[in-house]
Amino acid sequence: YFTQSSIVEKFAHCKAYNFAFCNQKVIIDVHWEMFALLFPINLSMNYLEDNLSSIEIFNKKISIISPEDNLILLCGHGSKDCWHKFSRIVDIAELIKCYPDLSWELVMKKAKEKRALRVLLIGVYLASKLQDITLPKLVLNEIKRDPKVIKIATKLQTNLFERIYRKEDTLIALLERMTYREKLRDKILPILYSVLTPAYSDWLLFIPREFPLIFYYIIRPIRLLFKYLKVFKNQEI
Repeated sequence: YFTQSSIVEKFAHCKAYNFAFCNQKVIIDVHWEMFALLFPINLSMNYLEDNLSSIEIFNKKISIISPEDNLILLCGHGSKDCWHKFSRIVDIAELIKCYPDLSWELVMKKAKEKRALRVLLIGVYLASKLQDITLPKLVLNEIKRDPKVIKIATKLQTNLFERIYRKEDTLIALLERMTYREKLRDKILPILYSVLTPAYSDWLLFIPREFPLIFYYIIRPIRLLFKYLKVFKNQEI
């Protein structure tokens, strides 16, 4: 019902909504897509459902995301947060350890199809350096073909435990995620999406009155312009 309701438009920016319980101690993050367009990877729910694997628990088969898709998913999740959480790298390392028979050929093929090869390579390279994971020759050769992978990963590794994100860093994070993509169109699309798609904060501006949908799409870039002009002005001071 929720995803079919018109209210879903108000959360289109991130394709998700958080429900908080017990004074913010318990949070349920409801998604109708794994990633919004402003993040550097596109794995739709339908795509994941079509490639499910299964495990057996107490004599019952349980559907799970395939290890190959899960690895790409975890790398996407890390890149979404600009790799400022060490736990994202540990997740990747543990998955690789749990699946010694992981089909790296399939992983690489899927990543290339989703135009997320650099996203994948950065993630597994960080895992190899920080969690002592041995990568197959196939992956190492791909890393050599894209020198930006090591350059980006080395910078991320250096800053991993030093960065403290603030709200005004949203633009910085958006620009940083651009470097994770190989194609120009994949660099530009997230910026356009972020600038033009209303966030929930835009919808809250004129409560209880609600204007036509187009109004919020017009006001979004104007709000961002004033927001970052204010940020830059404060930094100069």
